[in-house]
Amino acid sequence: MDSERELTLADILLAFRRRMKIFWVVFILTVVATGIYLFFIAEPTYEATARVKVQGGGAPRLGLSVESILSGSLFSPTGLQDEIEILKSRTNIMSVIEKLVLVHKLIDEKDLETALNEGRTMDDMKISLYSTIVDELLVISPVKDSNIIEVKFSCEDPKLASEVVNEIVQNYMNFSEAIAKRQITLRKQFIDEQLPAVELDLKKAEEALTKFREETNIYDAGTQAKSILNLMTTTSSKLEEAKIQVDMSEKTLEFYTAQLEGLEQDLKDARDSLTFDPIVLQLKSKLIDLQVEIAGLKETYTENNPTVLEKQRELQETKSQLETEVAR
Repeated sequence: MDSERELTLADILLAFRRRMKIFWVVFILTVVATGIYLFFIAEPTYEATARVKVQGGGAPRLGLSVESILSGSLFSPTGLQDEIEILKSRTNIMSVIEKLVLVHKLIDEKDLETALNEGRTMDDMKISLYSTIVDELLVISPVKDSNIIEVKFSCEDPKLASEVVNEIVQNYMNFSEAIAKRQITLRKQFIDEQLPAVELDLKKAEEALTKFREETNIYDAGTQAKSILNLMTTTSSKLEEAKIQVDMSEKTLEFYTAQLEGLEQDLKDARDSLTFDPIVLQLKSKLIDLQVEIAGLKETYTENNPTVLEKQRELQETKSQLETEVAR
């Protein structure tokens, strides 16, 4: 019967008291080991943070209307995701890597020397470091319920972390400023080019009105004359608006085409120096095609159009497949 007696709290306390010395020895050893690891072995990681306020609601659009040209509304509310992609873009981060010589600061010199001896070039190391920064060290996210983007960078050197964050933000601001200046220049150029044509059409409309008055013997500013004048003015205005929008889109497309040519060269260099998984490469190509197709659809339809929504859904599915393949 004694062997079947239940274990009471008093029995537990008694057993603990008998092994009190063992408990304290284990506790002290754990504290000492933790302290040695924290103060002598572990290397602290520091995080630098910066915030960027996106002005005007996002990046400039390719298609501009007459109203946007005359009012100066060069930006559309497309969200902050495009701005985050610009901040994380290869062009932006590679510029920071080169300016701050991060290859020698973030990669151990022994590892760097070993990689170079194995036949890898310095450009290969920069591309590898770019992937490490974007995937592990850099966090860019929107601040909830605002048009502010938060940029965080982590490394063992607090000063270097601050320099990297500041340089990433500064590059982004320089890029945005260059785009804004380019858009303003295009707007002024097209207004100057189209004003003489608009003035000529207006003069022709006035002459046509005068001729109509002479033929119909209507010389007062009656209802009939006003209606005809309004119709002609409205028609001329719509025609010129369409011409200006088409010309502006073509010029803006030429500008972005030049920008894309530089990016295509960068992608070609990356393909020549790295070996890609064919499935990942196919998914990336499909992703780019979908993004271009969606951008084209948005110039014709609204974002709630069924065709646009279907392409958006297909884009999200492709992104998910790409993330799954990359994670393998």
